[in-house]
Amino acid sequence: YSVFESNNALLLLHAATISNSCISLASSFSAGYFPAQYHISHRAKNVDVYLLWGELLSNLYIESGDQSKFHIITGYTGSHYLDNFFKESKVFFEGDKSPVMSIYDTSVYDDLFVNKEEMLSFVCQISEYALARGVNVIIKTKRHNELYSNLIKKYPNSIAISDQLSSLSAGMRSNLVVGYLMSTPVLLLGSYKRNVVFFDPYKICWDKYYDCFSDCIEREMKGIFSRIKEVATDKKVDASNSDCSEFQLVNRFNDANYQKKVSEYINSILKSKHEDKKLV
Repeated sequence: YSVFESNNALLLLHAATISNSCISLASSFSAGYFPAQYHISHRAKNVDVYLLWGELLSNLYIESGDQSKFHIITGYTGSHYLDNFFKESKVFFEGDKSPVMSIYDTSVYDDLFVNKEEMLSFVCQISEYALARGVNVIIKTKRHNELYSNLIKKYPNSIAISDQLSSLSAGMRSNLVVGYLMSTPVLLLGSYKRNVVFFDPYKICWDKYYDCFSDCIEREMKGIFSRIKEVATDKKVDASNSDCSEFQLVNRFNDANYQKKVSEYINSILKSKHEDKKLV
C-alpha cells in the first residue's frame, strides 16, 4: 500500500501487482488539470486496487492511462488532517474581523504550465486589489516563499504566508479561496464548502471540470476582481458555499474517516483465505 508519488513507489507497486501472492493498493494526495497519458505518476498507478476520492477523479485517472484492476471510492486521502487544518486556520489574523482571501500558488514548483514570473504577477495583482479593499491575504506557497518578500514588507500586517505542504488551513480561514488552474487543495476546499474560484486564462483544464464547476472558473482577471469585491462587503469570516454538491464528485465523503475505512479494508484482505488474489 502506498500514497507516494515517486518512481520508486511505482516500481514497488508494479512488482506487487504482477505477483500472484501480493495485492497492491494505492492512493494519492493529488488530483490533476487534465488527462495526461502515462506521464503523471499519480494518475497511472496500474495497481490491483486504486483508492480514489470520488467518481470524477476516477474518470480523470482512467483517461490518463491508469490500468488498475479496481477503483474504490474512499474520500480524500488526507482527511485525517482536517481537525489540524481547522485548528491551524485560527492562527491567521487572530482577532481581526476583516474578510480574508487565500491564494494557492501550488502551480509554481516544477510545473508544466506556469512559470514563476507569471505566478508572481498574478498573486501580486490580486493581492494588491484585495488589500486596497480591506481584505487580508494569505498566500499558500509550495516552496518559493521568497517570491513574495517585497509584498510582505509592503503590507506586513495584512499578508500571511502558509507553507505547510498540502495544508488546507489557509482556505479554512478564508472568505474566498483562489487557485491557479485546478489546484488540488482548492478542489478539496470546494468539497468542504469553502467559497472557491479557479483562474484558467488559457482554458487548459479538463472539459469535465468545466462541465461540473463552470460557476467557479474565471478566465479573465476582471472575474477574479469581481469576486474579491463581493467578499470585501461580506464581513462573515466563516463564509462558505451553501451548496457543494458538484464537488462531491471530487471528494465523495467529506469526512475524516479515510484511514479508518482503508485500514478496515486492508484487514479484510489480510484475513482472506483465498490463495489466488484474482479471487479476492
